[in-house]
Amino acid sequence: MALSDLKVLIVDDVKDNQFLVERYLQKVGINRLNFAENGAEAVQKAEQESYDCILMDLQMPVMDGMEATRRLRQNGYKKAIWALTAHALRQDRERCLAQGFDKHFSKPLDRRALIAGLEELRRRKESEEHV
Repeated sequence: MALSDLKVLIVDDVKDNQFLVERYLQKVGINRLNFAENGAEAVQKAEQESYDCILMDLQMPVMDGMEATRRLRQNGYKKAIWALTAHALRQDRERCLAQGFDKHFSKPLDRRALIAGLEELRRRKESEEHV
């Protein structure tokens, strides 16, 4: 399995942020991308399609990333949901993890850390497929 096999949902209400994450992912061959502009849209898309990872902003209109993640987890969503947020303090990270996020990335986004996380996700998915 290659990184290009991963399917990712990018959730952010700021188009420039969506574009930046899209560019980071495309540079490593991840082109199976979809976008949502708020948490409600993310919940709907995640219930309709299977994603390997959801990259979720926290502060958005309609429904924020925390509420969207809570709803997805309550509905049994097991796949990776990673927080992308300007909130960079340790307690912010701990709060995200306690609310159901699997990882926390602060903005400005560290491209190398994001790609390393996706590599780890790819390896885990690959090993699960061989079990």
